[in-house]
Amino acid sequence: MNIRDIAEAAAIWLTEEGHTGKTYDLVSSEMFRGPNAAAAWSRLLGKQIAYAGHPDFDSFEAQLREKESPSWLAYDIRVMYQGFIQLGFSNTEDRAARFAALRGRQPRTYSSVAEELAKEWRLQRKPQLSWITTRLGRRTSCVNTRLQLRKEIGSESRI
Repeated sequence: MNIRDIAEAAAIWLTEEGHTGKTYDLVSSEMFRGPNAAAAWSRLLGKQIAYAGHPDFDSFEAQLREKESPSWLAYDIRVMYQGFIQLGFSNTEDRAARFAALRGRQPRTYSSVAEELAKEWRLQRKPQLSWITTRLGRRTSCVNTRLQLRKEIGSESRI
């Protein structure tokens, strides 16, 4: 789920009539797992990106802090993704359709955000960490993928 879609949904929910008492699952029609993310990055970057499994969450949080994320954000991201891995994900066509109906269009997919980021890299404009953290995927491996790719864009990466 892309932060831009979440922000738009929140604005609609807060400012338009008819949403009182309703809840919306913030989901995309595309369900990505670590190996799929690695394959997508391999295709987009034209080099082999290997999926290394779920990270050590202590190290993941430390890496975020080292990359200048505020402590509160590093902790929140760690807890969020650790929960995703431990509790799992679920999505249905109905949930995705309901969220799309709220916004009036389909949410961005992980693939489309990855394509945006790869295009930006090809244009040799390196994104800042703040840009990356606003485009967090739904899997720990997706976040780790982006951080590793940013750090190791010129060499073979393990994510």
